[in-house]
Amino acid sequence: MKTRIFLCLLPLFLPPVLRAVPADTLFRIGVVLPFKATGSRGGLSEAALDYYEGVRLALEDLEQMGMKVRLYVYDSQRDSAALDEMLAHPDTRQLDLMLGPVVPNELDKVARYCGQYGIPLVSPWRFYAAPAGSNCLVFNPFSNDSTRMKALTEKALWYYPGVKVVALSDNSSEAVKNIENMKQVFKAYTKRSFKIVPYNATNPGNQLPVSDSVVIIVPMSRTTVLASLNKYLESNPKAVLIGHPSWYEKMENTLSSHVLNQVILPEMNFVDYSETEVYNFRLRYRTQYYSEPSRFTYMGYDQLYFFGQALMAFGRDFSGAVSNGNFRMLQHEYNFKKRNGYLENYGINFVSVRDLQPLKLKP
Repeated sequence: MKTRIFLCLLPLFLPPVLRAVPADTLFRIGVVLPFKATGSRGGLSEAALDYYEGVRLALEDLEQMGMKVRLYVYDSQRDSAALDEMLAHPDTRQLDLMLGPVVPNELDKVARYCGQYGIPLVSPWRFYAAPAGSNCLVFNPFSNDSTRMKALTEKALWYYPGVKVVALSDNSSEAVKNIENMKQVFKAYTKRSFKIVPYNATNPGNQLPVSDSVVIIVPMSRTTVLASLNKYLESNPKAVLIGHPSWYEKMENTLSSHVLNQVILPEMNFVDYSETEVYNFRLRYRTQYYSEPSRFTYMGYDQLYFFGQALMAFGRDFSGAVSNGNFRMLQHEYNFKKRNGYLENYGINFVSVRDLQPLKLKP
């Protein structure tokens, strides 16, 4: 299985002399967020401001790289007519990229508009599939559940070539569906196969390899599996457990400290505070805003920095250039693959614990 990996905070695409777009091109980028959300959506406003702060920091970096940008910022929650006013403005149809909105019915309206004028749309906080017939190319930094299972399986095969793979599974509908997702990855990317071992809560390790190297993937979200595997992992130090994507928050409180280094948790939103790039970003953010960046700040930075560079190198038609390559950002890993009417992110962080510190697992 071959892949390309590009590190963040460096030019991600072509050097200036090889770019398909003239250096003096002015790019117009729209950001649509619920800055003044109220009532049950009131919490969205703080997240929107955090995201926008990340966007501003990414914009500074892009301008230092020579990109000329005019940023249009819209408040989708100012009043009921705000979104319609934005879409009616003649400047909006000239945008080269749209980030947001975040609410599903607003995304539907904007997707139809972007499809009409050929504007790439990024759904910044959630997985989103545009309505049929909208002709909108949507980029999804966040994936649906099926894709996350495929992504972690694909990454496991890449990280552990030649190692036996076992799926420890019960008969729940969730597990059965995820087993099918795993089978699709094995069929598409490798001649290898994997064994399905029934999960036995009383003695979960009785059918697992005793001393051989093995990668155990758990396709079910039930958290009791974690604690029940402590003894098995202690008995077989060559075993690696790759958990369900929902497990990250529960990892440290459930597993014995002796086996934490044998456990990998797939997580899309993860910031490794040991990385130099993250340290520098936090220092820069604290200098400007006197607080710590939130996950939405990292989100805004990663998305504009990534898609801004794609625009600068290739213009609006950048989808082919960003497909099927791994791009490691501050919080996310991007690996966009084309689906029916949208591009979905197959990138996922592998998080492991070393000396009680959660870290990104490096290739």
